[in-house]
Amino acid sequence: MAKVTGPLFSIDASGQFASSMIFGKWKGLNTARRYSRPGDRNTARQEQVRALFTEATVLYQKLNGRDKSAWNEQALGRPMSGYNLFIKTVAEALRGETIEYNLIHSLEVERINSTSAEFSVELFDPTDIEIRWGERGRAYNEMLTVPETSFQDNKVIFKLEDLRPARDYGFRINAMPIYTTNTFFSNIEYVGDGSTRPYGLIMALITACGVKVMNTGIQHSTHGPVEMNDDNYLIIEWEPVPGAAEYIIYHHDWQQEVVYKVGRTSSTHLVYNRQEADMIQDIDDIEEWYAHEPKEFPLSSGQSGSYLFTTRR
Repeated sequence: MAKVTGPLFSIDASGQFASSMIFGKWKGLNTARRYSRPGDRNTARQEQVRALFTEATVLYQKLNGRDKSAWNEQALGRPMSGYNLFIKTVAEALRGETIEYNLIHSLEVERINSTSAEFSVELFDPTDIEIRWGERGRAYNEMLTVPETSFQDNKVIFKLEDLRPARDYGFRINAMPIYTTNTFFSNIEYVGDGSTRPYGLIMALITACGVKVMNTGIQHSTHGPVEMNDDNYLIIEWEPVPGAAEYIIYHHDWQQEVVYKVGRTSSTHLVYNRQEADMIQDIDDIEEWYAHEPKEFPLSSGQSGSYLFTTRR
């Protein structure tokens, strides 16, 4: 960026000139810089990032004033606002292995006295919650666990006790992850001449934000045709998983130690005859898959900012 001592065509200049120079002001000085043409804004990665931030922004609008103040408190000492910290937290969760973000919102004060405080809060998906609390400015070493069974619909009331009069306190809420409990593949039908061998099927999800979530630790064992073709194939069906926009089904061929990508679909069924399956060549990919501990799909998890309150005298 160059400082302009004699602005182009006028006392001051601003804006773009012939798609080659951009004029403007910076800290009261007239400046000029070379025009830089924007790059491709529609790569898959860029679209995914925009989808993540859009989802996080929509969730932020559902917070009430106390919720937003809690995120502002949580952001103190960091080079960002409470809003930016919330967006970052949600985007990172959705970019990882969580399919949906379990929003903690609508906190309300039910009652506060000198030795206890009672609050209500809502979750998108009721689950066990952990509340870490303590005096403001100190570590939140105290913990209260509230089970999912305490919720009525999506709302729960909890109480913090053994407090001291006229003290400033704070607390944060963590929603424990919710996992799928179904077996994923509900029906696998073999069509063919009767000659079979073992097959291993693995599922991955594509979330609404375009993030791929693998679940390679859980594999469904079945039998299929020795040689796949138009007359010998598998019909694969599975239960819908909440939050999944698409599914990718893989076939692990144990005999040849290779993995085939069966297909990608938004429906809950596929016909597999290997005619259009893509082989994954790198054996290291397979070994990396099985290095993970078996686990179910994490459907949702969430956390709050730092809520503050003061006990009565």
